[in-house]
Amino acid sequence: MKSIKEKLAYLISGGLLVAVGMTLSPVTAQKEIFGAIECTKLTVVDADGNASLILDGGFGGHISVYSRGKVLPAVEIGIDDHGGRFNAFGKDGKVGVGLGIDNRGGIVAAYDKDGKSEALLAIKESGGRVAVVGKDGQPAALLGIGEHGGRVNAYGKDGKLGASLGIDDDGGSVIVSDKDGKSKASLGIIEHGGSVVVSGKDGKSQATLSFIEHGGTVFVKGKGKGMASMAIDEYGKGVVFTLDEHGFRR
Repeated sequence: MKSIKEKLAYLISGGLLVAVGMTLSPVTAQKEIFGAIECTKLTVVDADGNASLILDGGFGGHISVYSRGKVLPAVEIGIDDHGGRFNAFGKDGKVGVGLGIDNRGGIVAAYDKDGKSEALLAIKESGGRVAVVGKDGQPAALLGIGEHGGRVNAYGKDGKLGASLGIDDDGGSVIVSDKDGKSKASLGIIEHGGSVVVSGKDGKSQATLSFIEHGGTVFVKGKGKGMASMAIDEYGKGVVFTLDEHGFRR
């Protein structure tokens, strides 16, 4: 039977060995390094268990980033039918900025607080287009490419065309319309040169100053069949021609 002194010696020796072992090999947190991870969905949560980041393999890939404690995403990056897409959302979850691909090409859209498009940069059938939309959702201004070249349109509060600057079949043109969207004055190019046309309220009576094959011409159309014309004929002589409201020459 061991004496008390021997037992104390063994106890002290064992304690020293444990102390030395802890000093030489301190306890540290284990770090795991993984290789490839395959899953259809991965959710990263914050300290409160709320989603902060979601990676979803559906629809070709989708990433959602959330603000702290929010159930609606702040940013989304994903794939839709046409390709890549990026959306940034406001505090209420309504989209504020969108960047993506539509069936014609790239598109960038900025939205107001109600989620309505306010500005748009896009590709259309004939080329690039920039559009600005009013608070009522009606177009306010448009810069784009038409069938013959560039065009700028300005619209009224009701979305009706107010003024247009562009290219037509013969060249440049400027059109000014009334509040109903009807053309009231235009400046453009016709076959033989420039042309200025001013229309009346009824859209029928008008005055035209233009060039014809032999020279300048002035044409005024009144009520009914009444009209007056002053032009240059093929011999260089001035010609004046008038009709009364019934269509009889005067």
